[in-house]
Amino acid sequence: MGELWNRSFALNLGGTLIASETKDGSKNEILRLVFKVEASRAPSPNTAEITVYNLSATTRAAVNVKGIETTLEAGYSQRTSTIFAGKLEAGKSVRDGVDWVTTFQSTDGGPALRESRINLSFDRVSALEAFRRVAETMGIGLGNAIEKMSAGNIRGVLDEFSNGIVLSGPSRKELDRLAKTFGYSWSVQKGQLQLLGPNDAIEAGDAIVLNSNTGMIGSPESGENGIVEVRSLLIPQLTPGRVVVLEGSQISGNYRVEKVVFQGDTHGDDWYADLELKPR
Repeated sequence: MGELWNRSFALNLGGTLIASETKDGSKNEILRLVFKVEASRAPSPNTAEITVYNLSATTRAAVNVKGIETTLEAGYSQRTSTIFAGKLEAGKSVRDGVDWVTTFQSTDGGPALRESRINLSFDRVSALEAFRRVAETMGIGLGNAIEKMSAGNIRGVLDEFSNGIVLSGPSRKELDRLAKTFGYSWSVQKGQLQLLGPNDAIEAGDAIVLNSNTGMIGSPESGENGIVEVRSLLIPQLTPGRVVVLEGSQISGNYRVEKVVFQGDTHGDDWYADLELKPR
């Protein structure tokens, strides 16, 4: 588990790379980054609040540009993965003594999820094309929808709307309707549509084993509706939809990540993932 202590990050802010390591692997010990990323399988935007100390004046100015791409990788030296990808919604820089402190908030598809609408009708359309049209209005990719639609309706055999369909109103409501028709719930993960059935998971053959030797902190606790809550060291692969094999002294078994909150501070104690897990 020693590899879980050598913290590393890379923040791409509108094409400007802010990282804890240079290209040759040297450490940037001065730069401090604090973040909180919340991601879930709920049909609401994943969010990130990120604070960086002592950015250049040019980069600080970029934080005032709403809509720029924001990608955060976190993990450990030579082993980081993306824990957030979205667009900036608000940001500001303030002077705190000798430091410039820049804080910004970004969401994964936030404005589109809130504001996008659709108004289309079809005499006959494939299920995949219906999903595609709604996803286009929201500015998101199809994600695993191609795979799911190719597998057919988990509630029966349906691969097209042969009698036609009208898609009209807020795009997220129409996406709700389509997903429920096929027995799925939906969310947006890193700009891509994620469809999962009640017992589905992503990368199901590559489960993450979580115990006291692999990063679990303390003991898992039972929550409401069968949800299990547990804290671990920050393992970036613990994203919504992933399978976790939980090995606690009192609670163990196979679970799916429903929600994760990543918290990190390169100059503090935080480098954690707080998880909500659903039994499979």
